[in-house]
Amino acid sequence: MIGILLQAGASHMTITNHGPSMSSTATHGVARYATHVAHPPQRYQKRGFSPNIMPSLVAARAFRIQSPGKVPRMQKLAVTLLLALALPALAAEPPALSATGDFSNGNAKVVAIDHAAGRVTIESINKGGRNVWWHVRIDGLVEGQKYTLETRGLDPVGADTAPAITYDQKSFERLTSRKSPYTFTAKGASAYLSRNCPYTVERAVSLGEALLKNPHVKVLSLCKSEKDSDVPLLMVSHNGETPASRKVMWAIARQHAFASHSSWAADGLIRWAASDAPDALEFRKRFILYVVPIMDVDSVAIGAGGKDQKPIDFNRSWGLEPPPWRAVGEVQKRLRNDHKEHGIAAFFDLHNPYFAEGSHWYAPAADDPAARQKFDRFLKHYNESLKDAENTFTNTVKPPAASKGRELTSRVWAGKLLGSDAVTATIEITHLLDGNGKIVTIAGLQNFGAQLGRSVAATTGPEK
Repeated sequence: MIGILLQAGASHMTITNHGPSMSSTATHGVARYATHVAHPPQRYQKRGFSPNIMPSLVAARAFRIQSPGKVPRMQKLAVTLLLALALPALAAEPPALSATGDFSNGNAKVVAIDHAAGRVTIESINKGGRNVWWHVRIDGLVEGQKYTLETRGLDPVGADTAPAITYDQKSFERLTSRKSPYTFTAKGASAYLSRNCPYTVERAVSLGEALLKNPHVKVLSLCKSEKDSDVPLLMVSHNGETPASRKVMWAIARQHAFASHSSWAADGLIRWAASDAPDALEFRKRFILYVVPIMDVDSVAIGAGGKDQKPIDFNRSWGLEPPPWRAVGEVQKRLRNDHKEHGIAAFFDLHNPYFAEGSHWYAPAADDPAARQKFDRFLKHYNESLKDAENTFTNTVKPPAASKGRELTSRVWAGKLLGSDAVTATIEITHLLDGNGKIVTIAGLQNFGAQLGRSVAATTGPEK
């Protein structure tokens, strides 16, 4: 087999094919090749040759050599051919772009990839409910190079917002554009881009695993989903105990799969309650906290939108008997039992609004003055505590909507069960901007959740 040995600084190049060797002739050719590759002749560039093919042309040109001695014609051809085929790898093209939505929570049909322009076009797939979610991984990126992502097919109610991008699935940034096509400069070879900062089922599971050794935390399964997956449930209380003297606080998130920021808030509530912070320690001694970070695990896993899904929206099923969704039925059963055995201090249903809307609350109706008074006291403390935080919230409270199915929501169901004994509310957490118009961060979302616990503790009790 023909082999080529190139040694930096060597005085000759040996070409072996069980035949004669070349030294001065080949050395002259190699030197010319190296010079021409480093500084390609302008005549090649002026003729419009691609930079990636220049090494081949240079190699062929460099080895059109004149030598005092005769070089076998076939050997000259072999040298030229080998260099033309092998050495251009030194100036290889960047890796080809590829894109996929085939991963947990992914949602992307690849429509087109323009490698030369660095442009990827995808279409969001309606996997159940409103088509308001997309999540794609792009591979083959070159750090420092600009790329464009075009998205199609999104439901109009999924109005424009700045998508999230991550290279490690740990830290997230927001793109500057709020309309497709979106541009970004790569910071790594692969990137995940999504409609919002994603929170996957695997992340909820890993949260539980990280807290397994915490003596104040119990990692449970609320139930099996319709597709036989565990619905994570975390309980936090001092030493993991549940004495009857401690009131219960409940928080559920992600009844709608696209509402990923609600899970980040739930995550923050759990982490704070399980922490060594002095206010968390005091909270654990007085309350038992139950948090479901993802109610609709099946839709989240496949990257569905979830809102208005068939046979019925998760949050339009709470007044139906029997409950059509297992997770809803199990939460209802536990709420009834906790209300009887402990008393419930608060029930929160964490959501995200449609993309064009900011944060707001759905609270008890004004015709229930005792329940509304309890909520207003809680809300005042909540907002005052966040006024100097990285991200602020809003005190906007929307009246209960009269649209079809609203009487079957979790807040209405819990309000009827608990009355004025507990704070019951739906919290709609922003997709992009906080109460002061700043971009909301993961830390800000987590603090929104943690503040739920702090404000419940501050406004609940005999002395409150």
